[in-house]
Amino acid sequence: IRRELGVGDDVPLTVVDYLKPGRDELAGILPARFESWLPAPRIGKHRSGIAVKLKTSGPLGWLALRLLAALKSRRPGTARFQQEQEMIERWLQSVSDAVAVDYDLACNTADLAVWARGYGDVRRRGFDRMAQVFADWPQRLAADRSALSDAVSTSLVAAISDPDAEVTR
Repeated sequence: IRRELGVGDDVPLTVVDYLKPGRDELAGILPARFESWLPAPRIGKHRSGIAVKLKTSGPLGWLALRLLAALKSRRPGTARFQQEQEMIERWLQSVSDAVAVDYDLACNTADLAVWARGYGDVRRRGFDRMAQVFADWPQRLAADRSALSDAVSTSLVAAISDPDAEVTR
């Protein structure tokens, strides 16, 4: 940090991180069985989180970050991890189904992974968009492959042009 700022060792330096973990981030560190204890997610643009100002250049801030890092090994038991794994399985199955009938559709379906990015609301909206595309996938693939291909292409364009937009139903 000092090198990046061009500051010598003789200049006092304090590093402060501002965090605002919301429901999704908290669920991401809790065991799956405790997710139901968290309040339901709020609807709309003004979702709140817990505002945290953490002086990470001090010993307590450093310790807090180390504690969070130590939770990494518990990640497979979290609700968020399980939800992500379910979406990965759904996505992989959709790609496998598509490749059997239309290679280009399978490639575009594989590219839908672009929705699974970010944190909190952005990630949830991306997963919602993916779930919309994958809804009734086998039936849509069998009934009207062209319409499904259009839906996948439209979703990809939306992901690339405005990835943080609210999901419209």
